[in-house]
Amino acid sequence: MIADAEAKLGVRFPDELRALYLEADGVRENLGNAAYLLPLSVEESMVSLTKTLWAEWEGFRPEFDLKPFVFFGSSTREGLIKS
Repeated sequence: MIADAEAKLGVRFPDELRALYLEADGVRENLGNAAYLLPLSVEESMVSLTKTLWAEWEGFRPEFDLKPFVFFGSSTREGLIKS
């Protein structure tokens, strides 16, 4: 899965990120919608988020080349319950 994701993005992950994905294919909290480590094995994956952000920033701010970066986690307050 790691090699496939790297091929789809045209990048090689840093050794630390490769090691992390060898241990776990995604970590998500049970409250809210945070994905602290996006999975490689599902449709809403690190690959799809990275490609989406690359495209958005290319259209919005072409002077910022995000292609050297991969986005492997996300956090959002959406869905959290206030106490």
